[in-house]
Amino acid sequence: MLRNSRDIFIGVNCGIRDGARLEVLDWDGQGERPRLEIGDGSSMEQGAHIVCRQRVIIGRNVALAANCSVVDADHHYQDVEVDQSVGTHFQEGPSFVEIGDRAFLGVGVVVLPNVRIGTHCVVGANSVVTKSLPDYSVCAGAPAKVVRRYDSAKKEWVRSN
Repeated sequence: MLRNSRDIFIGVNCGIRDGARLEVLDWDGQGERPRLEIGDGSSMEQGAHIVCRQRVIIGRNVALAANCSVVDADHHYQDVEVDQSVGTHFQEGPSFVEIGDRAFLGVGVVVLPNVRIGTHCVVGANSVVTKSLPDYSVCAGAPAKVVRRYDSAKKEWVRSN
């Protein structure tokens, strides 16, 4: 399912399974248009869901396993006097998600707003990404934490402290 496809840019040789949802929220006419960009060779399995309010950039050769969620929209719940659904009331200010080239998100990963997932970063199944993750790392948990990093001097993956 595509919503507001004019703001969605999909590279060549991408694989997007049935049941994936790519949504760009309605533009309010202020600032730059929202942009959801998926790099060449990337893939998304069934149930993957991307919501873009301002900017979601997915690099080249990225893989999203089944039922991943990537969102750059955060709901504004603090003002209890607003007479509208919390689900339709979004936080103000900048909002983005960036996923580096060759990253892999395992089954059920959730990526929250304002984070960058590094190049060749592997995020374990059912992890929740609340902070940026470095290049060449393996991360897991809720919230996701680095459990391994690639040591280029040793040319091997080492446990993180």
